[in-house]
Amino acid sequence: MAIENGNVVKIHYDAKIGDRIIDTSQNKEPLEFKVGEGQVIKGLDEALVGLNQGEKKTITVPPEKAYGERQEGLVKKMARNKEVEPPKGIEKGNIVRYQTEDGIIRFATVTQVEEDTVTLDLNHPLAGETMTFDIEIVEVKEQ
Repeated sequence: MAIENGNVVKIHYDAKIGDRIIDTSQNKEPLEFKVGEGQVIKGLDEALVGLNQGEKKTITVPPEKAYGERQEGLVKKMARNKEVEPPKGIEKGNIVRYQTEDGIIRFATVTQVEEDTVTLDLNHPLAGETMTFDIEIVEVKEQ
């Protein structure tokens, strides 16, 4: 049975940036999700349509169908609040959690630390990256 939007699938995958594996389902349970519901990145979701159970494929997903292009406007310099910093302090490369004005929890990467300011990159860490997925369709269920 060929995969259609609305089917529930189970896949094994290796997600890569270049030759580096950044995530995998190997030695774990397969990833299960409903195709076409936006539960995975758009490029992976779309590429599964038409594939069959047992099929293996390599899928390349451009940034605009993954985590988007990098936006320089999402790099912000903020006043440093030493009263609420974690005990070890803030260092370049740290991933920090913050809450937006509408209550959504987001993450940012610290790109620069100065005496009175911290520069945060609010882009998703994989923004601007082309991703490659080696996938195997383990199971397809109709809904």
